[in-house]
Amino acid sequence: MMVSRSSIKHSFVYVFISIIKVLYLANGCGYGDSQYDKPIVIGDKHLAKGKYNAAISAYRLALHKDTLDYVIWARLAKVYSAQGNIGAATTYLRKSSAGFLGAGQNAMDSGNDSLAFVHYSNLLDLEPSNSMAHIFLGDIHNRSGDKRNAISCYLKATKLDSLNYNTWVRLGNVYRQSKDTKRAVDAYKKAIRFNINSHPSYMGLGSIYLARQEFNLAEDYFNTALVVKPDLAEARSALEYINSLKK
Repeated sequence: MMVSRSSIKHSFVYVFISIIKVLYLANGCGYGDSQYDKPIVIGDKHLAKGKYNAAISAYRLALHKDTLDYVIWARLAKVYSAQGNIGAATTYLRKSSAGFLGAGQNAMDSGNDSLAFVHYSNLLDLEPSNSMAHIFLGDIHNRSGDKRNAISCYLKATKLDSLNYNTWVRLGNVYRQSKDTKRAVDAYKKAIRFNINSHPSYMGLGSIYLARQEFNLAEDYFNTALVVKPDLAEARSALEYINSLKK
């Protein structure tokens, strides 16, 4: 379902040349009203025949009925791309991507990870280089206990956006939960490299060294976490525990 890395490098709009079918798959955007369906179907027919202006008019008519419909935004991105209007195509692609991200977040917030998974997967069919979709899919895998796929998603996100320290924190957490402490330490340290105030990274490192009974290192990291976030109760509790062991 994913396109090759060489394809990703061309442009956002290139993706739309081969993905018309996915636009019908987005949950939450079903078109049950035949009156609502009609301009979309007409637009699709015009697009298939290369009648781009007519397709745009039909899609815009459908958009009047729901101005926030990110699936129609994706259709408009496709037709503008086919027309050669790269500016408009890119604008609608970004709007559509934001729509899928928002729908996925709403689904996750409501506890419907299955629906969120569909939204993020559909977004990646539209825009394989969207690092946030990979991150959120990783969160879903992690919440379900699938550490292997969570790590895979987070690693893909780091390749697309290596400067996002939150992704490295997530990787550190899942590596630590998987008992792969060497990779966890590396991930936490990368997060700190990109954000020196990443208190979750200091906490993760402190926890690793505490488990190894390397108390001085653990203490240093917990103290640093408190410098960044003075009200961090977990760090204070960890330091109290370390002090109790020293007595």
